[in-house]
Amino acid sequence: MRLQVSYTVLMLRQVLVVFSALTASAFASSSCLGEYQQCPSSGDCVLDPSLCGRCKQGQYLCPLDQKTCVDLADAYKTCPDIKGTHFDWTMSIDDRLAHLVKTTNITEQIAQLTNDAPAIVHAGIPAYNWLNDDEHGVRQSHATSFPNGCALGATWSKRTLREVGYAIGMEARGLHNGFVHAGNRGHRVNGIGITMYSPNMNMVRDPRWGRAQEVYSEDPNVAAQLTYNFVVGAQGNFSSTGYLLAAACCKHYAAYDLESEPRSRFTFDAQVDSRNMWETYMVNFRHCVVEAQAAHVMCSYNAVNGVPACGNPDLLNGILRDQWKWPGFVVTDYDAWAQIALTHRYCPDLKCAAAVGLKAGTDQEGGGTGAINQLASALADNNVTAEQIQTAFRRLFRVRILLGMLDPPMMVAWNMVGNDSSNIESPEHIALARRAGQEAMTLYKNHNKALPFSISSIKKMALIGSSATQTSLLLGNYAVPPDAGIVSIMQGIENAFGLPPTKPNCTVEQDIDYFVQGEGGTSSPNASDCCVQCMNDATCQYYTWYQNSCYLKTSDAGRKTSEGRISGKCLSKGPSVGKLVFAAGCSNVRCTDTSGFDQATDAAKDADAIVIVLGLDQSQESEGHDRSVVELPGNQAELVAAVRKANPNAPLVVVLVHGGTLALGSVLDDADAIVDAWYPGMQGGNAVADVLFGKYNPAGRAAVTSYLSTSDLPTPGMMDLYAGNGSKGLTYRFFAGKPQYPFGYGMSYTTFSYSNLQLNDSKPKACDVVGVTVTVHNEGDMDGDEVVQVYVKQPKASGPVPNVRLADFARVFVPKGQSTNVSLAITPEFHAYVPLTKNPYTGSAEVSVEAGPLNVYVGGGQPDYFEGHLSAVANVQNTQLLVSC
Repeated sequence: MRLQVSYTVLMLRQVLVVFSALTASAFASSSCLGEYQQCPSSGDCVLDPSLCGRCKQGQYLCPLDQKTCVDLADAYKTCPDIKGTHFDWTMSIDDRLAHLVKTTNITEQIAQLTNDAPAIVHAGIPAYNWLNDDEHGVRQSHATSFPNGCALGATWSKRTLREVGYAIGMEARGLHNGFVHAGNRGHRVNGIGITMYSPNMNMVRDPRWGRAQEVYSEDPNVAAQLTYNFVVGAQGNFSSTGYLLAAACCKHYAAYDLESEPRSRFTFDAQVDSRNMWETYMVNFRHCVVEAQAAHVMCSYNAVNGVPACGNPDLLNGILRDQWKWPGFVVTDYDAWAQIALTHRYCPDLKCAAAVGLKAGTDQEGGGTGAINQLASALADNNVTAEQIQTAFRRLFRVRILLGMLDPPMMVAWNMVGNDSSNIESPEHIALARRAGQEAMTLYKNHNKALPFSISSIKKMALIGSSATQTSLLLGNYAVPPDAGIVSIMQGIENAFGLPPTKPNCTVEQDIDYFVQGEGGTSSPNASDCCVQCMNDATCQYYTWYQNSCYLKTSDAGRKTSEGRISGKCLSKGPSVGKLVFAAGCSNVRCTDTSGFDQATDAAKDADAIVIVLGLDQSQESEGHDRSVVELPGNQAELVAAVRKANPNAPLVVVLVHGGTLALGSVLDDADAIVDAWYPGMQGGNAVADVLFGKYNPAGRAAVTSYLSTSDLPTPGMMDLYAGNGSKGLTYRFFAGKPQYPFGYGMSYTTFSYSNLQLNDSKPKACDVVGVTVTVHNEGDMDGDEVVQVYVKQPKASGPVPNVRLADFARVFVPKGQSTNVSLAITPEFHAYVPLTKNPYTGSAEVSVEAGPLNVYVGGGQPDYFEGHLSAVANVQNTQLLVSC
């Protein structure tokens, strides 16, 4: 309850601030609000540039008669012909949509079923681009970039996910307002609108998945609760404002969790039985759709049980609309509607694909227009009906109405959000990015209290690893480097030491070119970053930066002049400032070349503290590319061993930067401490340093299982999580082996103890929520957060159930020497029994809560891995279907 009140107060306070700062008179002569753009020469406000010049500067052109000009305070209230139309805000949404359907023809309606929707000028509908890949920040350079999904998941913080969602929603709205005012409606441009393609809330079934970096967890409960809070934050407090701040999207629906192994996602058929469907794959989507009421759902590339997801009526109409009564719209992943025919070969041609997708419940084609371009032909052949097209059209415009896009501008509070520094890349948002990065830091090992470091006692620190100086690496995927800058791990440590920032020591010369057509480069946001890459590569002497790629050369042979490319020479190999000495060791995360090891061991020999940065980057894991193994790439483990041998006495700390989990091998023994940073966002370097030097006490928890080796994993693409058929099982709920680090694990610089476990009812009925209270005491000498976790086991279930499952969790702050009482809840959903049924899509109707003992465990981790847990037993008194609870 305190979380909800805190969030509501925060949101309302910000809305009041923007309302008080902006008045109608201020906008009347200098700006336009809502979906109106300002004409560059005449200064009037219109919904389409073809209408410019019909009004005086600052006046608004009425949307329908397109002759009458009104002031902002009156628009649209004094416009003629508004009453009874889709612009009449006093009517019900259904009546407004009915009018819009009558006002437009079928050709215009079909044209709206795409990302890049054109204007319908005569109906007052401006152009709009629905494509906004705003997963952990608006996909624009002028926006805050928060930690990627894997890091947000490691926070286990419902509060932080809600605040991050709200911040992204605010930046999306503020940027959209500014872009539209300037006449940029996002034609083929990502990140202009307020319909966000986030969150990605699929599950990490297999850590080799290339997009494990984007999602929160392998556990349905963690994923569901974090997803719920992100969506509620991003969409704003609808009940208080009457409008959505932004529109969130539940993606990718459904059973999507691989890219290329064992085959392409464009042809993969996920075989999912009813037990896995309702115990795992549907849980998070139900919370996103039913509980959080996300505005739209993105159907996935893969097929499910033989039918492409975007043409699967059981998934779309069956579950979303019939079972869950959800009113939103379904958009396809890019070109997935067309791929019903092109890759799945489920249809012989695009006309068939267009009809199959629409009838199954798809409303909008993401990406191109291959499918919707065939809808008119499918209609002519009676393969679809006009009513089906109009249903999709209505669903899309329902969301535009909820966003306030068809209402008088001054009625919509969110129209007042500006694109200035008080909302975009604001100090508060950058501070939130740092806090989220801090909360994600997960401490796996701390032998002999190697951490935190004492700055005053360090005479020389060796910083090793090419990733230590990288910037865009810390963002993960679906991110544009923010213009406010990214703090690398080196910069974070320099900030902690109070050292001036190291600057790349390279020449920069125009019209010198080491680029060779067809030669592969590495991703690089700018020439300065490319220079850093050259400095980190022991063999590199010259570099060229061109079109966001970096090309490294061992000599200047064959250089030539060119246009638009920036090249230069590396003048030094690695920065060295006072007590901080850097050596790359490996030129990149692939670490196939060991020629830089000598430089790394020399740097470490006389150091009294060593930090080595290891992990992955987008060349190892990405959308479209899965890993084949979970072991550290190349010679990264050998680099750690060489440094350890060169200096066996200094504390050696390994920092991991990655998305999917890593099998660390010998690093487990060679490192004194291991800190998992995941992909920690634009403030990641500061967050890492905050933990290394004790400014922040780490409390991140692994939201995924860390396996010892690839041999622990089954054949890629096995959708059944249960052990059997040669599989040890997947995720902590089913894995029968020994993990490297278990789900829920993470250390602290202080120690917590548990006492006074109580259940509100030891004999609950099947549909009762079992209340859990426990006292958590901080026994150490440092303030810190603890993640309190409640697990359940069902020893007498009537059939297969998870070995253990998380029932609830809470991240709480406990000052040193003090205690706090924590209340949690075990809901029926997370101890229900899911039987195998003939139809996996309707199997939810047979899920039941069973009578019998429910073993309850409370502590800072799983009961089998956390020695200080407490336990109790609740005896459920009866059996009842979950749908009746």
